[in-house]
Amino acid sequence: MAEHFREDGPKVRTILVSSTLFLTVVSSVCLGVVSAYAAIQGILHTFARHPRQADEPAPALIAQEATAQRG
Repeated sequence: MAEHFREDGPKVRTILVSSTLFLTVVSSVCLGVVSAYAAIQGILHTFARHPRQADEPAPALIAQEATAQRG
């Protein structure tokens, strides 16, 4: 029976090492995606157009007649 446990030892170790490596790679990729997303959002926020101040009036459009007056 002790030989049976010895055979399972390397298998368990292999599964543990491979799962640790897999989780490390997946977490690194996720962290990279999140940090890239945050960087792009930061850049877009930096160069975004800011709304007008309340002091500045919005430009008004004035309708004018398009017909030319002939004299």
